[in-house]
Amino acid sequence: MDPTNPAAFNHRYEKINKIVLHFVDHGNPTAPLIILVHGFPDFWYGWRYQVPFLTSLGFRVIVPDVRGYGESDSLKVVPGDRHALDFFTWKSVCGDLAALIDFLDNEPVRKRALNIQNGKGKAIFLGHDWGGVIVYRMAMHHPDRVRAVISLSTAYYPPLTTHMPLTTIVKYNPQFKYQLWFAADYGTAEFVNANIEAFVDSIFVPALTDPSYAGKGFFTADSIESAVFGDGTTLPSVFETAQERKYYVDTFKRTGMEGGFNYYKTRHHNYIDEMKLSPFIKHPVLFIAGTDDAALPPSMAKNMPKYISDLHMEKVRGGHWIQVERRKEVNSMITDWLASKALLPEIFEKKAGKKAGGAKL
Repeated sequence: MDPTNPAAFNHRYEKINKIVLHFVDHGNPTAPLIILVHGFPDFWYGWRYQVPFLTSLGFRVIVPDVRGYGESDSLKVVPGDRHALDFFTWKSVCGDLAALIDFLDNEPVRKRALNIQNGKGKAIFLGHDWGGVIVYRMAMHHPDRVRAVISLSTAYYPPLTTHMPLTTIVKYNPQFKYQLWFAADYGTAEFVNANIEAFVDSIFVPALTDPSYAGKGFFTADSIESAVFGDGTTLPSVFETAQERKYYVDTFKRTGMEGGFNYYKTRHHNYIDEMKLSPFIKHPVLFIAGTDDAALPPSMAKNMPKYISDLHMEKVRGGHWIQVERRKEVNSMITDWLASKALLPEIFEKKAGKKAGGAKL
């Protein structure tokens, strides 16, 4: 299949957890599940190079547009309506993903083949950017639905013991100042929606390691206007075809960016949701960082071993979009790690066969 062609994928639209969720569904219906979770500004298409690869390993690969993105349901939030922002919390997305597993497990062919009887099925979760945050939170909000966690670019950080305003976060992580623009109630969404093509070209760039790009790029800018338009320098792109760029531009023009920006307004909501959660993750975790990720540098992962007992960390030379720009290395690392944990479908199914009908695939 041509992974750059959106029509080459199997698209589904189903009522999940009271919203319509759009997701791509590939692979044997009864195969072990791996669910891929995108970040910002992205949607299912960000995983176009992983879907056929993971399917070839024997997985059933599920790739949703998380709520607020792509073709899944969103919610219009009136500025100041803090209650409406509950729609965009990590806990809400995790609820969707748990419900999605239930929905798939209750499809007749899967339920019959796996002998599922009121059992709660599990999945491996693979995330990037905000999706990385979400897959870690899946292991905390719904630990019984998670077999293993893989995060690209996004290091784990535990629930905060006291609320920390975004301004304080930015003080310690200056590259996050763009989040202040995204969290604003007025101005940013309107500006970006009016300049989608420039926005796409400014943010979907590979590692800017060439000295000629020093001080340039989205994450070094002082305003949303300079981040999008820069100084006129044409930056390289992670897109390898015009079709890829066009699909992003067309999608964002159709949906607008408000849904994605709303996730940057829920910091206090997420803090409240996580107050009673344990900071420790007991599931197997693979973390892969891009050595030159301007948004999420590898140094942010230094404390992960304190909280994750079964942790393996890798690096690839690349920027923020390593699932695209370094896909061969990333896919190879994922395969090797899954094999080391006996989580490749062929190995896993042999083990599951010794149990009660493999009922928790």
